[in-house]
Amino acid sequence: MQKYEKLEKIGEGTYGTVFKAKNKETHEIVALKRVRLDDDDEGVPSSALREICLLKELKHKNIVRLYDVLHSEKKLTLVFEHCDQDLKKYFDSLNELANSGRPLFPGSDVDDQLKRIFKLLGTPNEDTWPGVTQLPDYKPLPVYQPSLGLAQVVPRLPARGRDLLSRLLTCNPALRMPADDAMAHAYFHDLNPSVKNDRC
Repeated sequence: MQKYEKLEKIGEGTYGTVFKAKNKETHEIVALKRVRLDDDDEGVPSSALREICLLKELKHKNIVRLYDVLHSEKKLTLVFEHCDQDLKKYFDSLNELANSGRPLFPGSDVDDQLKRIFKLLGTPNEDTWPGVTQLPDYKPLPVYQPSLGLAQVVPRLPARGRDLLSRLLTCNPALRMPADDAMAHAYFHDLNPSVKNDRC
């Protein structure tokens, strides 16, 4: 830990604290995520191990980089690439600009959520989604026919955004746009490509 100089605390969660720090050798700014190791734990928490394993394998411009893992008797420190903002802060800034901070389907429970979705997309059946009635948690719901278009539901979203949304809001997963194709959609062409999903 002598290699890093803590600058400020930037977050705190269930499993630890995140600090902004500087590498004393390279002067690079990094984020240090400290995971507390309780006395009654048998080693490193499984959630931290999963995160470490995943981040060591993931190499993508939109995913924060894990540089190093430092382990001591009482704590585990993950050294991450530092990002000016995380994904939540980025979306919050978009909501402030667009004044669009409400969920598209604000359901109060599972059934209410499904009814809201099906009122917009239509209730799936064996014709639109073969095999849907055989899914483990399937139960019949009222049959809704779409009566509103996305232009009425999200009137301030530009046409490219509505096109992307319509391709993602598809009940049948076989017909839904894959994530890689969605990221390459024209809607994102004028957004800042440097924004990263900062999980720390």
